[in-house]
Amino acid sequence: MPQGREIGFLKNVNVSLGGISILENINLTLFSSEFVSIIGPNGSGKTTLIKTLLGIIPSISGEIQLLSFPAGKYPAGSVGYLPQFSKQNINFPAKVVDVIMMGRFPLIPYFKQPSIKDLDIVTEKLELLKISEYKDSDFQKLSGGLKQRVLIARALSTNPKILILDEPLTSLDIMAQHDLYKILTDLKTKGTSILIISHDIGTVSMYVDKIICLNKTIHFYGSGCIPSDIVEKVFGKDMMFVIHDKECFTCKQKRYDNNIQ
Repeated sequence: MPQGREIGFLKNVNVSLGGISILENINLTLFSSEFVSIIGPNGSGKTTLIKTLLGIIPSISGEIQLLSFPAGKYPAGSVGYLPQFSKQNINFPAKVVDVIMMGRFPLIPYFKQPSIKDLDIVTEKLELLKISEYKDSDFQKLSGGLKQRVLIARALSTNPKILILDEPLTSLDIMAQHDLYKILTDLKTKGTSILIISHDIGTVSMYVDKIICLNKTIHFYGSGCIPSDIVEKVFGKDMMFVIHDKECFTCKQKRYDNNIQ
């Protein structure tokens, strides 16, 4: 697949939180119309990496750009972001349609009501995530899976150039996961760049163009099979994954240890 244009990078980036080094010597370039997944064990710095790219967490050194702007300075609405489900802080009564509309607030002038265009886009995202029947429901009373679909719709509500999702499959059933991967793949073909954090290594490999293996630093960034020595560095020994082929006609078990590949 031809490589798109550069849309962002991190160069020699280091991040510390509370005096503890979280990320070291991060070098990463992102390209347009690519679907990239970050994988790594708990505590490896995955969420910190995307928050640093977005300008939510400052780096102590290095250079960061996104859409040719410094971290956190990109144009309103150009980046869609879904935080981890457990970090969402909507703890007040709100209809589903209003939660999705919140995503468009950066594009709505102060003291103005949402326009017909805003309402049409929200309706489009309700249909895309198959939640139209819940548009007037109280967000707080939805199941975890429905809440996550609403929040994904909100992240998509500005039709962003870049979509960054932190563990978007949380609480989604198997069919909703399949639907989300199809949505993301379709968005990529239309030019959206996608960066997700996922623990579902076997399945996500069917859809993404590249994988970032992260454990404090980037050990692998590319496509194809991850070398067994890299898997050992990132995850430890004796890992077993189920790796799906593109058509999912067959599944192969691949065990990473000193004896089996």
